[in-house]
Amino acid sequence: MNSIVNNKHIFKDKVVLDVGCGTAILSMYVPFPFATLFSVWMALPGQNDSSILTRRTNRFAAKAGAKHVIGVDMSSIIFKAREIVKINGFEDKITLIQGKMEEVVLPFPKVDIIISEWMGYFLLYESMLDTVLYARDHYLAEGGKIFPDRATIYFAGIEDGDYKEEKIGCECLLIPLSCAHGMMLTT
Repeated sequence: MNSIVNNKHIFKDKVVLDVGCGTAILSMYVPFPFATLFSVWMALPGQNDSSILTRRTNRFAAKAGAKHVIGVDMSSIIFKAREIVKINGFEDKITLIQGKMEEVVLPFPKVDIIISEWMGYFLLYESMLDTVLYARDHYLAEGGKIFPDRATIYFAGIEDGDYKEEKIGCECLLIPLSCAHGMMLTT
């Protein structure tokens, strides 16, 4: 979200695609950076003062934000996202589509920016990266941007001898490899 807040000028008047939008929090944040989070949390379904918050938020939308946001998600959470978007008064700026990114038809042939929270455990766990790359290859306009556009994995090797013994159960694997220098191993 910091990349959106710190780069509002990049999002202004752009068509944005939110891949794997979930509850559409990022979709709402893009066109209306500061007021949205307040209204999203305060104007959830069933609360009474959403019209006041919506009017306040729409004033911010007139000053800065994306031209239009398209959110795509294949899960049924999209129905709750539509409800949240409607309650917050963003249905004219945000289109939410249920389906696989590889199968849906977008209302715009190209988008200027792709946003996504595709990172899972160890960055790759949720297997969303291939979907974001598909969206990039098929929908991102020339010179378009992807947020985030980079990620770093930090890791360190460790050994848990007890765990290894429990799972593998072979003392022979505890022999240092240095003693195998010059030996030929065959199966």
